[in-house]
Amino acid sequence: GYEDPNPPHSWWDKPYYIKTDSLGNFEWETVVHKEVSDKGGMSWSTVLSPDSNYFYSSLSHYYHPPFGDAPALLKMDMSGNVVGIYDLAQPNEYGKMIEAKFVTDSTLMASALWGNVLVGGSKAVIIDTLGNIIRQTGLLQNEWLAFTEVTFDSKLLFFTNINDNNGNFDAYLFKLNQQLESDTLYTQVFNYDSLCPYPIAWDTIVQDNCGLIVGMEELYDRKNNKEPKLLIYPNPAQAQFTLQCEAFNESLTIVIIFDQYGQKVMTLSIPRGQAESAVTTEGWQKGVYLVQVWKAGRLLTKGKVVVL
Repeated sequence: GYEDPNPPHSWWDKPYYIKTDSLGNFEWETVVHKEVSDKGGMSWSTVLSPDSNYFYSSLSHYYHPPFGDAPALLKMDMSGNVVGIYDLAQPNEYGKMIEAKFVTDSTLMASALWGNVLVGGSKAVIIDTLGNIIRQTGLLQNEWLAFTEVTFDSKLLFFTNINDNNGNFDAYLFKLNQQLESDTLYTQVFNYDSLCPYPIAWDTIVQDNCGLIVGMEELYDRKNNKEPKLLIYPNPAQAQFTLQCEAFNESLTIVIIFDQYGQKVMTLSIPRGQAESAVTTEGWQKGVYLVQVWKAGRLLTKGKVVVL
């Protein structure tokens, strides 16, 4: 809370921001609406814009009176000056937005809630940098908002849950594309065995005997219970580098290379028996690149290469 400077000096929740350097040394602080008694709010997360010129923060924006809350996006410059606060909806019984993250240079995804929770429920939203809703879709019919993440291939993850009156809960993971339509849980096509021939549903994870791949990392080659060695040289590299992997000798493999921002820069098909493959880096930016080796829809091994 933050004390109202005017009598009777009531305490209100105010969004409060502190910036430090990488060593924890104080640089600046900003208390939003500190000069007024009829507005406040709570800040849930803050992200830096892709151009590194502004901070954007997810808010519950409070109005007193009329009493009500609105989900909102706050924009600050690099010195902590508030540029604008943009409500996504009119103040109502509920109003909250959390975990806003950039999807493109001008759009963000977030988990939000507004209105009457019994009618609307929690939502996945895509908004622009002025808080205008571009797309929205319902997640669950309750007040619990979702943790969010943007994957390396720009898909949107929403992790949330439903609680019952006995303290039990069910967890839900939604994976959506940028149209907020359901997407496969996996980044590659997997072959299911005869004991589990059906695909995993996108909206519900049932912990049964079929099992589930739940990590951010995919499967490695379990046939030999070891990860095949990937050799990358020279490393660091300049004009080109060479890949060697024992898996190249066994079957057709796919090599996918991503830059440090998760964007795919190259896909190679390595035929069986080709012991090594040269990769030309012409036109690549300097930085660290992730190299993945896939076979039959499974991630076998991975490595990193530095391009100078």
